[in-house]
Order: sequence, then structure tokens, then C-alpha cells
Amino acid sequence: MNDWLSSTDSEDSDYQLQKREHYLNGLVEIQKQLLTGRGRQLRQVLVETCQLLAETAELEQVVFFRTAVDEEQGLCVQLEAEWGKAHIPSFAENGCQKAVPIHYFNPYWLDALSRSDGPQLASFSDLSGFEKRVLEPFNIFSFILFPVHVQQNLYGFFCLNNYQSDQEWDFLEIDILWAAVAAIGHYLEAYQAEADLTSAKQLAEQANRAKSIFLANMSHELRTPLNAILGYSQLMLRDKELLERHHKSVEMIASGGEHLLTMINDILDLSKIEAERFDLVETEVNLERFLQNTASLLKLKAEQKDLGFNIEISHSLPALVKLDEKRLRQVLLNLLSNAIKFTHQGHVSFRAEYLNDEISFVVEDTGRGIPESEIDTIFVPFQQVEKQDQIEGSGLGLPISRRLVEMMGGDLKVLSAEGVGTRFWFSIHPSFVSVSQPHSAMLRDRVITRFVGEPRTILVIDDMEVNREILRNFLSSLGFVIIEAENGEEGINVAKEHIPDLIITDLKMPLTDGYELLKQIQHTPTLQHIPVIACSASIFISRVQSLDVGFDDFVSKPFQFSRILAVLEKHLKLEWVHETLDPTNEMQDEASLLKAAAEGLTEDALKTLKYAALTGNIKQVMEIINTQSRIANESLAPFLEHIKHLASDFNVKGLNSLLRKL
Repeated sequence: MNDWLSSTDSEDSDYQLQKREHYLNGLVEIQKQLLTGRGRQLRQVLVETCQLLAETAELEQVVFFRTAVDEEQGLCVQLEAEWGKAHIPSFAENGCQKAVPIHYFNPYWLDALSRSDGPQLASFSDLSGFEKRVLEPFNIFSFILFPVHVQQNLYGFFCLNNYQSDQEWDFLEIDILWAAVAAIGHYLEAYQAEADLTSAKQLAEQANRAKSIFLANMSHELRTPLNAILGYSQLMLRDKELLERHHKSVEMIASGGEHLLTMINDILDLSKIEAERFDLVETEVNLERFLQNTASLLKLKAEQKDLGFNIEISHSLPALVKLDEKRLRQVLLNLLSNAIKFTHQGHVSFRAEYLNDEISFVVEDTGRGIPESEIDTIFVPFQQVEKQDQIEGSGLGLPISRRLVEMMGGDLKVLSAEGVGTRFWFSIHPSFVSVSQPHSAMLRDRVITRFVGEPRTILVIDDMEVNREILRNFLSSLGFVIIEAENGEEGINVAKEHIPDLIITDLKMPLTDGYELLKQIQHTPTLQHIPVIACSASIFISRVQSLDVGFDDFVSKPFQFSRILAVLEKHLKLEWVHETLDPTNEMQDEASLLKAAAEGLTEDALKTLKYAALTGNIKQVMEIINTQSRIANESLAPFLEHIKHLASDFNVKGLNSLLRKL
């Protein structure tokens, strides 16, 4: 056996030049074939490569063997592709398709090929007994093996067989064929990488599908009982006969439910964003009122920690803008609550400015700051900076906030210094709405009590009694006639019998679901004109998707009554009758209140109350009210209740305006 090849040192002749050109042309054809081989079956590419190698080397047959590890037999060699002239025996047709353990062959082959010592040339006479028995039916005189390595491992080898003689090869032929095989190795390496990537992608998609199914089921199971908690809380808070002490308890129940819903939504929102199933829903917003109310939600929490809380809202802000109010509030509340949570002394500031057609928001605190080494981790899901403090939270607020800001066209940025504090800021460019246009934002301080015109009938279809009861109680209190059904099959029959003005249907129901119900309605002439509103507790069903399949609108669970009212107003062309949401309507007039205060409050108590209001110390105002409630006579109760209402709304201006008259 020859470790390397004999060569001819003859001078270049016309024959040698023609030979070189022939081999180089073969190399070019192989490379062209590999370049056009992407997307085709690997076996077919290998067969065509075997043919081109045979034609280049002017041989009758080329075979490619693949190496693979078998659990029982260890490293094996298996026929992968071959090409031969018509009169040449086929390896595949002669029972050589099964994997053969490598130790059946001369160990030299494996060692030499694995080390990539280059091509290996052998004659029939050099072979082992097993090799001769395998190759004897083929009448092969000699062959040369070219190893193919992928990622530095032996992938397989080409066997170029000579059926005529013990062929001698010169260095030029070997070099060109070796270059061709190297190109094949690069192709196989790219093919393997692409196959690995495709496999990894498929596994990731399967995992994502499994996660989506789990989250969809989990969201439905978690949000369904929350619908009862929050729905009944909203109903009770609308009840004028609810006692004040019960009113506060119900508010706490509603607040706890909202907090739990927020935690659930944080996890589900991140999954929706990752799955690109997240849509912004823009509405008209009274910006200054929105920002004041949003910031005021956390002002009391700051005061409970004895922190200063500064709100600076520029007067240059546009009065009305069109944006996703829910998502902007989600971002601002997250930034403000974090600032308060991580600040133990000093102050928290919130600023909103308008410059160059952009609205900028800044949240700044004097907390301990974020270590420079951890700045990049705060936007990573489930990561928290101060783990040693056992600070509550899911670690999802900032990652979600950044993604939401990006969806609004902005970029959430952070600047922090340990021991100094932290600043978060971002800018968005919403569309502006003319102040003179009618809009729903102007009506938010008033509660809807009924609608103008004849009674309207609404069909509510849901398999859960609690969901139907919440809608029945809420909508009937506004004057709607409510009819019900437990599933789509019953719903279509009820609709045909009563012909309602609007249908609200759950999507996931036994027997006939909401989608099938919609199809039947669309194919029933007497029902085709009726608006059909989809509702669902699933996070993976959005308004856009509902509209795409033919529904007229969508409301999510847990129900938000304000959203339901907006949908009804739009599709039933309703004109609402409002009642001012102001508890002082049922109190005495201002003169009577002031008279009661002048007679019931001591001079010291009044002086202390005025000073607390003047300095904006809401906490102290509430303490004074609680103290006076215990010791004052009943005639002072309406005044104290009114002051308490103003303080609860952080209406410092209203407080001072009233107290200045005493």
C-alpha cells in the first residue's frame, strides 16, 4: 500500500495542458453544481457529484460512503450515493446498502481518513480478506479514497474505482480532485448547519405552540374567576345604596383583583409580544387629566414612605391625543411604582413635556441607583436587580414597558448612578385631536345611567352563568332587555325567535362555539343585520382577529364596563343619559357645608386643616378628618365627607378653594 502517490516529472506537453484544462473544467462544473444544489435532496446532489468526479477522472464508477455511529455496532460505513457506467456492477444492487462496522476493514483506513492525511490509494492486492470478499464481485483493480470532513469530523469518503488497471495519479490530478472534494465538504458543512438550524427551529416552534396552548388555557382559567370578582365589584360600586364602610371594602376587593389581573397580564403580555400577537388600541384621551390621574394613583404610596412626589405637567401639552391609554398607563405606573419601591428617602418626580411634536415623559428618583454592571439586565425578563432585598414583583415590568414604548414608536432609556438615583425617559409621537371635536374623554367624570329612545334587546350567549349574570345585571340597570343562551346552538334558536338588536357571545362554548354561531347568523337572512360582539378570556384572541373572521367588535374578559358601553354606543347608535359622578350631589349646598364647618370645627382644628391643605399634605388632611369624625357632632359629617372626597382625589386646588372661604 502506498502512503502517497507516484508522480511523473515529464515536461509539460500538449497532452498535459489538455489534461489540466479537463480537470479544471471538471472542478468548475462540480462547484457550479454545488452552488445550484441548495434546496434539493442531498442524495441527488451526491449522485450528481459522483458522476462529475467520475467524468473528470475518466473512471467508470465513483461511490460515496457515509460514516455513522450505530448504538449496537459502533462506527459504521454505509453506502450513501453512487454513479457508474451502465456495464459496471452497482453496489446498491449487490447488497451493499446495509451499514458495515468499520472494524471489518483494515484499521489503517479509519486512522488515515480520520486524520485527513489526504487521499488514500490502494490496489486490490493490498486489501484485507474481508475487503477482497466484498469487492471481488466488482472486479475493481484499484481505487483512491478522498475523505470528507464536516466540523473537523469524518463525515464520509468518496471512493473512485478503476476497473481497468492499477492507475497511477500525478500530483496535478490529485490536487484538483482534492480541491473538488474540499468544496463538497464545505457544501455538506453548510447543509448540515442548515439542517441543524431547521431542526432547532422546528423544536422551538413546537415548544412555542405548546407554550401558546398552555398560556391560552391558563389565561382562560385564571381570567374567568377574575371576571366574577371584578364584574361584581363594578356592579356593587355602582350601587347608590351601598354603605360607605362597605364601599371601601369593595374597593379593596376590586383593587386586589386588578392587582392579580395585572400580574397575570404581565406574563401573558410578554408571551403575546414574543408571539407577535399584540395590538395597540388607540382612543381619544384627555392627556392632562389622564396624566394627573395616573400619577395621583401612586402619590399616596409615596407619601406613606415620607417621600416627596413632584408632578410637573407642561401647559403646552395638547389637550387631546389619540393613543393606547391602557398601555401608556401601564408603562407610566410601572416606572413610577418602581421609583417609589426603590427609593427610601428623598423624592420621586414625574414630568411630561411637549417639544417638536413629541410628548416626552421622565420619571426620576433619588433612590440607591442601579449598578453599572446590571444596567443591561433590567430589561431582561424575570431579572431583578435587588434580589437580596426580596422585593416583590415578577421581573417583567421593565421588559414589557420597553417593548410597549417601542410599539408606540419610542425608546425607553435609563440613566443611573449608585447612591444618586435613576432616571427613565421616553418620547412618543401620537396623533392629535382637535379640542372642539366631540369625544368620549370629556365624559369620563360622568356615569351613564340609561340611554335615550326605545328599549333595546341584547342576547347574551355564554356557557358560564356568572358571566351572563354580570352582563344581565349591568345592562338591565341601564334599561336594556336581556335574553340569554348557554351555547351557540341554543343562541341561534333564541335569536331567531326574538330577533335581538345586538348579540354578545363567548367564543369557547360546548356544542356550538362562537365561530360556528357567527357562520349560522351570517347565513340566516333575518339575522344578518344584527351586530355580533365576540368576548373571550383568551389572551391570543384580539379585536383585530375577531374583526378578520367577521365579528363586528370584541370585548375581553374580565369585563370592563367602560369598554362595553363604548361598543354598545358605536353599534347601536346610542345617546347616553349621564349623571355627574360627584358625591356632593347628594350633600347640602356649599353654604350649608361651610356653615356646619364654622360651627363644628375648633379654631385650632381649622387652622391645622388649612395648613395641611396649603402644603399639599394629604396624609395629614386625612388624619384630621378621621380625628374629627370621631369627636365632632353629626352636623359636621357632610363637610368632613366632602373634604375626604377631595383629599382622596388629591384635589389640592379644590381643598384650598373651599377652605379659604372659612
